[in-house]
Amino acid sequence: MATDILQLKPREESFYKILFEKLKKIDIIVLGEGQSDVEVSKAVFNKLIGASNRFVIGFTDCEGFENVEYMAKIIARLVGLLRKLKGMIIVVDADEYTAEARVKGIVDSLKSIGIVIGDVKTHSEQVFETEVRSNNRILKLIIAVNGDFTIPTRKHVLEDHCAKLMKIPIQSNIDSTKEVVKDITECVKSINTMPEDLVKNAFKHLSTAFQLLLKL
Repeated sequence: MATDILQLKPREESFYKILFEKLKKIDIIVLGEGQSDVEVSKAVFNKLIGASNRFVIGFTDCEGFENVEYMAKIIARLVGLLRKLKGMIIVVDADEYTAEARVKGIVDSLKSIGIVIGDVKTHSEQVFETEVRSNNRILKLIIAVNGDFTIPTRKHVLEDHCAKLMKIPIQSNIDSTKEVVKDITECVKSINTMPEDLVKNAFKHLSTAFQLLLKL
């Protein structure tokens, strides 16, 4: 089956329309912290998975980390209504935190409103798996944390992986690689044109996250 990707835009579409017209059609939802996360995640997905995918996947730009947690809470609450939904991927920057701390913050935020979360499994340093349990249903939750922690910057972000793929040298005195990867469309072009093995190596966390959910 060819990949069927839906772009969800919470700020531009009515909440009712998203819930009852779009989310009910989706097997897997990807919550990106920002537009760059969505564009890069879609490009990596199409490059590495592409036509072999059998699911309908929705990508959503949450426009900030706080909104990622907000959207995750809403979806987790509505698992019982969204019968087709099998899994959720959250893609966020580590920023100045460790990957573990970022994941703990998201999980604790969900637990704080009474959502039942299973044990968290670590699949790599930056990919974590757990389950949301509600109304006798289980939703697989994968959290993929952006950042190349070998780069000597204060913050670790999506652009770290772009810099690695594009072979951009990184100075140790910069705050983050956002200062050298200023146009995310160039990163997307590189993903589209470079060999699969290089893309997979640069975006291991996204590759792992997608593979985990496609096993559902």
